Amino acid sequence: MILEKALTNDQISLANDIHRKMSAWCVSESSLDSLAQRLPGFSPETTLIKAVLVNSLYGTNVWDIVRVAEYVQGILTPEALINADIDLVERMAHVPKGPNEKRPKRRYSFAAKFAHFFISSEQYPLLDTLAEEMVKWHLGRKAMVYNDEQRYVSFVRNFNYLRESIEGLHSLREMDRYLWIAGHYHHWKKNAEVPMYGVLRSYFELNFTK
Repeated sequence: MILEKALTNDQISLANDIHRKMSAWCVSESSLDSLAQRLPGFSPETTLIKAVLVNSLYGTNVWDIVRVAEYVQGILTPEALINADIDLVERMAHVPKGPNEKRPKRRYSFAAKFAHFFISSEQYPLLDTLAEEMVKWHLGRKAMVYNDEQRYVSFVRNFNYLRESIEGLHSLREMDRYLWIAGHYHHWKKNAEVPMYGVLRSYFELNFTK
């Protein structure tokens, strides 16, 4: 597959070098990894703890986290985990409408991050708007697959196209770091005042010209 804008190993390496300078991000990742090891399984209590930490550290903007965690816990049965595939995130994301909501909210960012850290970090890529934007930037609009009813399934397919285009295999987390940092860089080039981590802004200002 020919990409509209090729992605290189050097770009991914640079993004991961920048990531190592961002201590808060590194600690957030290691905290979630540590929790996954120390609290395996998905009892109601364990699922709530995991959901709260993902939501807090990764800013997935779930207000009714107790209700959402209860819903996710009901999805993650032993049978569902044995047969886990990408569609599992779709099911987790489609949380029923809450009592104070006019319509159901699809919690894709939360569901993808929860699955990545607590089910499989090499099966479930992290999804957010920046990741989608950068995958689209590399693949080009015509090569993109998109289905609004299966946003995560579409994203993973596009993500895998991009990942497989690079010589050598990078982990999902290495890819995510690149997509997130590069996404912020593209926004910063358009508007230097766009909100972002202060450390990341300082790095851009010191090392790149607009």
